[in-house]
Amino acid sequence: MGDYSRKNIYEMVNSKLADRKIEPITDLTQAMSDGVRLIQLLEIIGDYSFGRYNKNPKLRIQKVGNVNKALEFIKRRGVSLTNIGAEGKIGYGSRVE
Repeated sequence: MGDYSRKNIYEMVNSKLADRKIEPITDLTQAMSDGVRLIQLLEIIGDYSFGRYNKNPKLRIQKVGNVNKALEFIKRRGVSLTNIGAEGKIGYGSRVE
């Protein structure tokens, strides 16, 4: 992804997070890897409350649970997520860029 596109994504994400006074992100991969920021962003742009999720995950299983919850929400909205799963998103891998 080019620097211009990346900059635009960061600006959009941070402007949405700022609506709820959530700290801006500087590393998209790291910020989304535990699912917390992803859920927060989806709650804002989807006008939806996820209810209970692990807001401070420490264990891999907690992080996977959060990311799975977010991915299921995206799928229910009709977005096809081919070859995308929580297990590949945890651990700061480059697949989330």
